[in-house]
Amino acid sequence: MSAQHNMTGREICAVYGMKEDTARQRNNTRLTGKWSLNRVYSDSEISILLEGKPKSEAKKEAKRLPIKTENKTEKQEEKKPKSEPKKRFDIAKFRTGLVDVLCAIAVIGHGFLVWFDCWELWGKAGFIGGGLAFVIILIAFTLATDSTKNRTSENAMWFVFLVDLAAWKVHFDTFIRFSNVGEIVTGCLCAFLCACSFMALYIFRDSKLN
Repeated sequence: MSAQHNMTGREICAVYGMKEDTARQRNNTRLTGKWSLNRVYSDSEISILLEGKPKSEAKKEAKRLPIKTENKTEKQEEKKPKSEPKKRFDIAKFRTGLVDVLCAIAVIGHGFLVWFDCWELWGKAGFIGGGLAFVIILIAFTLATDSTKNRTSENAMWFVFLVDLAAWKVHFDTFIRFSNVGEIVTGCLCAFLCACSFMALYIFRDSKLN
């Protein structure tokens, strides 16, 4: 049985239940130096004294030095996998995405309206012409997403401004057919729709440039 720390002769007898005579005899036959209850024995000397001692005779230590558990705790903490921080909801990205979607709805929706009005006024020919206008609006909106083509997207945006101005006429002629509202109110509504569409394209392009 091995010892855990240096002990005096008295501690050896008390802790391991060894009689003093037995300890003295083993000291005299196995070790150098005289036996003494106050003598401090090293780990190796204590092991020699305890050799050949039956396990049944050994008593559990009444008092043990406190075991430091700080290192064990630190090792256990090191072994624990570090949990990844929870991803927080990014309100800035959500806001940017929402604005992009709303601008796309305004611009592309107005392009569909121009297409429909041309089709309604001029039939098949209007369907083709309105489709071409819609394609131009879609091209301008797509170029607005590319911050490396500032001059191209700016030229396309101002051309769409002309398309929106011309769209006022097709809106007015179509709306007046199906409405009993006065011409002034209908004209104001058509101008408002064209302005909203162009402003949506302008805001979308400007946000991408920044």
